[in-house]
Amino acid sequence: MILYDADMKIPISNTLYSENNQILNIKNINITRLNNISFQEVDLKKFPSIKLIEKCFSLGPQASTIVNASNEELINLFLKQKVSFPDIVKTINKIINDKEFNKYARKNPSSVKDILIADKWARLKTLGLCVK
Repeated sequence: MILYDADMKIPISNTLYSENNQILNIKNINITRLNNISFQEVDLKKFPSIKLIEKCFSLGPQASTIVNASNEELINLFLKQKVSFPDIVKTINKIINDKEFNKYARKNPSSVKDILIADKWARLKTLGLCVK
């Protein structure tokens, strides 16, 4: 069930304009559909990536950058049928448990260069674990 007009304008605008965000020409939510919404607790066995999201908050300021970069590489490998879908979460957990992870994840980035260094490390580490 889609409650809104799925459009990249929203996340792009949020990123570019943060609190000054004024998105125009977006369709309104169909409120009548809200009557049929139900919420359930997430089954962590079926959706293990949820644990990764929670873990990132406590692993350092660049942990999410590293996880995102690794995930992007893994999705590309999955689409090329070089890794299985369950391998995505397993490999990201290997990255998080790597001895060099904290060196990049816990560092407060002082520039875009610092972020790109962490991103590049994650991508290279991911490919090193998957491509042989």
